[in-house]
Amino acid sequence: ASGRGIEVVSEHYVALDETDFHPILSSCRDQAVDMILCTVNGNSNTWLLKQAAESSSAPLLTFSCSEVDLVDAGPSAEGNYACWGYFESINTADNREFVTRYRRRFGANARVSDPVAAAYMQVHLWKEIVESIGTFDPVEVRRAAPSVSVTGPLGELRIQENGHVRRLAMVGRARSDGQFDVVWSSREPIDPKPWFGLEDQSFASSRLLREVVRSYSETLHDNCELHEQLLQRGRVEEVLQERALRLAQLSQAVEHSPVSVVITDVEGSITYVNPEFTQLTGYSADEAMGKNPRIIKSGRTPQSVYEELWSTILGGGVWRGEFLNRKRSGDLYWELAVIAPLLDASGHILSFIAVKVDITKRKRAEEALTAANEQLERHVAEIEELQAQLQDQAVRDPLTRLYNRRFLEETLDREFHTARRHDQTLSVILADIDHFKKINDTYGHRAGDEYLIQLAEVLESQVRRSDIVCRLGGEEFLVILPDCDAESAATLAENLRRIVEKTWLITSGAEIHATISLGVVSCPGGRGGADDTIDNADKAMYESKRAGRNRVTVWSDDQ
Repeated sequence: ASGRGIEVVSEHYVALDETDFHPILSSCRDQAVDMILCTVNGNSNTWLLKQAAESSSAPLLTFSCSEVDLVDAGPSAEGNYACWGYFESINTADNREFVTRYRRRFGANARVSDPVAAAYMQVHLWKEIVESIGTFDPVEVRRAAPSVSVTGPLGELRIQENGHVRRLAMVGRARSDGQFDVVWSSREPIDPKPWFGLEDQSFASSRLLREVVRSYSETLHDNCELHEQLLQRGRVEEVLQERALRLAQLSQAVEHSPVSVVITDVEGSITYVNPEFTQLTGYSADEAMGKNPRIIKSGRTPQSVYEELWSTILGGGVWRGEFLNRKRSGDLYWELAVIAPLLDASGHILSFIAVKVDITKRKRAEEALTAANEQLERHVAEIEELQAQLQDQAVRDPLTRLYNRRFLEETLDREFHTARRHDQTLSVILADIDHFKKINDTYGHRAGDEYLIQLAEVLESQVRRSDIVCRLGGEEFLVILPDCDAESAATLAENLRRIVEKTWLITSGAEIHATISLGVVSCPGGRGGADDTIDNADKAMYESKRAGRNRVTVWSDDQ
């Protein structure tokens, strides 16, 4: 989960008939979780949905709450999510017909859910198979199953070779009317993979091994029939011979399998390993016998993986996962493992069997691909940063970092169009440093440059964020003031003049005092053009120069 940016902050368990979820919801709220995943079943769903709404908790993503539960919860369920392979609201012809017939049979307010639609199609699948082969025999029905498909509310269903069906996965968001809106769906039906991960493997004996796994249920059925035959007919010797032959076939498949097979007793001591295990790990069968599988443990697999493994198999379940193990030589290798308990007729655990596939090459390819993607992302980021720098350099004055004349030419016309479109007044201020040549001659050009930089900072600090300050060149600066009338522009210009007049700037160890002359032009309704406006601002600024410098002149058409 961490690789996907997900963090599990807590986990809680409750009884099947729990009705009080307030402590858990309060804990989730205190931890500011983004979503609560839950597998609560039955009537407890109604209590959970109502209490979640009361506590304003994070949205729920439930894997067992259906349309039936939404009706019982009422408006409280709105905004929560559920994950299924079917929702009643799916808008297909087959589903609309099914829902109509279902309500005609069970009432206008009856709700259809994934379990209802799945049960309906399962019966029809079995019916089609039985009719196609003309027998109810379970073994024959299973063998013929992959050749039959049916279409209904779940779309087309066909039993795969492994005895399971392909289904879509969907996430629905609960509405106030007891239905779900589908907000996400897998692009294609998901392939069922219950066979120890062998569906994706390709090797010399893969077909044989898949057949062994596929026939497990048939073998279980045969064993049940065997028990019945022993009781009813007393054919002990014949049945035992048939059973021995079947076991011999399975043994041959395991011995020649290209995947590792390990069997341990209930204490975890190894009682059998096949040749592939010895070839892969470097441990002989004699070295492995009686040892714990931890002899190949690398210490690199998280302890939580082993805790989950033992919790699953001791509970009678099948565990699937990956290990990073170590060979006798010390080399590391990756394994995809499926581990399951072997039970006696009473359901007690006799031993454990592990079927494992070497996936080292695949993992290394994945790691190499991840590293390549990370390197590519770094290169793209560097290129984007360089492009941003180049773009910034193209429109910025290299000394003051203000916008330059090129940017001004590209921007001023656009600002005029915007002012005309919105019937706003656009104003500009042109400022020029008085006697700047004297500063350069007295203190040097380096001091003059430092004065220009500090003056640029003063100008930017006094204008609005929407205003644009540019350096035209030399000691001239232009300020563009969108949506600013003549009076406000003149006030700002006068404020800038006073600040500069009262400021002694320290550059290169010298205190430099200077003044600025400013010209202001305003264009109501965006009238005028960029070139004329700059010319008029320039004329107004020079009028300030002629009048004695250190002053503001507002341009008027009478000038």
